[in-house]
Amino acid sequence: MIVDFKEVIPDKTLPRFNCQKRFWTAPAKLVVEKVNNFYVISYDIELVKGRFRKYSMQVPSRVVIDSKFLVALAMYTCEGRNPNKGVYTNSSANKGRYLSIINSDSRIIKFVIDEFESKLGIERNRWKYRLTLFSNQNVEKEKNWWSRSLKIKKGRFVIAEVVPGNKEKVTYASHGRCSAELSSVIHAAIIYNLCEKLLNNTLLKENF
Repeated sequence: MIVDFKEVIPDKTLPRFNCQKRFWTAPAKLVVEKVNNFYVISYDIELVKGRFRKYSMQVPSRVVIDSKFLVALAMYTCEGRNPNKGVYTNSSANKGRYLSIINSDSRIIKFVIDEFESKLGIERNRWKYRLTLFSNQNVEKEKNWWSRSLKIKKGRFVIAEVVPGNKEKVTYASHGRCSAELSSVIHAAIIYNLCEKLLNNTLLKENF
């Protein structure tokens, strides 16, 4: 089913932590404007009293809610980080702004980023790709493998960590693990909204 993109945009952002000023930033209202065949979503942040900065981004005018997209949302809900909690549990500065999905199965990551790109307009090159490998794995060989598997240029992969490996670990993660990470306050709010609708069964009721 083809849905007006505006229907999946929440009213406000998620609450975020300002690591520079050490306080929580309350949700900001999301303003949606139609520009040609796209929507421009924006929100304002008060830097100092009376001074604001606007953040904005462009999204498609329509989104296709089909079985593949629902599967991608389910995959993200199960394997991805909750945008309301952040990508690193020891860093509250990432809460409300980060999307992240990590797995040793490249098919899961590729399916999610493919669907988010085709349906939500999140370009695959906007994600950061971090690999966690075992010490007995060849770094260049694994970068090449993940590059081919995800259809991402090799240069976009960085090594997050190299951990001790043994035969058992390498068996179930023969190419290590990959984490796809995206910093976007607006996309985080949209994905969180969609996942909540899926979990509450309202996305299905609204569109099927």
